[in-house]
Amino acid sequence: MRYTKIAISFNPYVAEVSEVFQALLGQNGFDVFEETQNGFDGYVQTSIWDELDKPNFIADSFDEVLSLMGEKFNHVTMSYDVENIEDQDWNSTWESESFSPINVDDKVYIHSPMYEPIAVETDVVVDPKLAFGSGHHETTCMMVRNMLMCNLHGARVADIGCGTGILALVAAKRGAESVVAVDIDEASVENTKHNAELNHVDCIHVCQGMAEGVVGEFDLVLANIMRNVLVHDMPDYARMVKPNGKLVVSGFYSVDAQYVIAEAEKFGFVRESQLCDNDWMSLVFVKK
Repeated sequence: MRYTKIAISFNPYVAEVSEVFQALLGQNGFDVFEETQNGFDGYVQTSIWDELDKPNFIADSFDEVLSLMGEKFNHVTMSYDVENIEDQDWNSTWESESFSPINVDDKVYIHSPMYEPIAVETDVVVDPKLAFGSGHHETTCMMVRNMLMCNLHGARVADIGCGTGILALVAAKRGAESVVAVDIDEASVENTKHNAELNHVDCIHVCQGMAEGVVGEFDLVLANIMRNVLVHDMPDYARMVKPNGKLVVSGFYSVDAQYVIAEAEKFGFVRESQLCDNDWMSLVFVKK
């Protein structure tokens, strides 16, 4: 499988801008991100890049990031270089890399197969492979914390933008009757299936697509996605969540929560609680 590397540099380097830019590129098919001194290297399958590689794709994407984040970051500039990477066994390369375990409130322990489980309520094994996300980001941890406040026994759950399948696995292991996990990225879909097998979970149905293609009603809908995607997909979330069911979202900064809340309220959602970590926010809504 051939990959293309996009080396992004910021002046000055701002971690918040870098993280949001990575999230946006992840929504467009980028598989892996590696931090550098002044930015990051993003890897995307060359076949996908050939479709994305329009004269202003990277520049336009960066402008979108700045517009999402507000005037506070308008002083940041970006440059980039494109490099075609020699074909190699990427699975072997990235599967050999691991990540340190994540302990969420001594209740959920997320770790790679290289680490042994510990005595917690919920043990989740994750092999990231090519998909974006190992669970270390603040938004993932907040999503899990909010899930701990929900009664998942016998629940029907939907995980929109499932990535490596962490949230779907937590839901399944905490008693969900069934979980629908959806992602637009084929590598994420395959990785979630792989991780479900690793965890001996058979109640997760994984498919490639977006929120608009999900059929049925759910007790809980999870969406850890960028703000603009959350706002755009709110009608679908409203369609999916049962009356008195819950919508748990993250993937945006606290300054942007007002836009998510305003859109959610248009569709009958009432904010129940919120968490904030390092300026990132997660919200829990109840559908009335």
